[in-house]
Amino acid sequence: MSDVLRFSGPGKLLITGLTNTHTVRTCDIAGIKAIVFARGKKPTPEVIELGKEAAIALLTTDLSMFETCGILYAHGVRGVQINQKPA
Repeated sequence: MSDVLRFSGPGKLLITGLTNTHTVRTCDIAGIKAIVFARGKKPTPEVIELGKEAAIALLTTDLSMFETCGILYAHGVRGVQINQKPA
């Protein structure tokens, strides 16, 4: 999660397998507005409620993180550049 804070920023999307409240809180601090939970992971009611309070869209997929990233990349979504200054 420290990399999320360091290399991300407003308007970004997080793809993760971590479905805990810490994930949502970190995204809220970083200004991330959407989380995709990969590998069939489902957020708990507590995580869903926290996502609502923070106005963060929570999505799920049965695909692996690799497949999810590949599909998004094929549709023009690009990752954060590590050598780029955080937004």
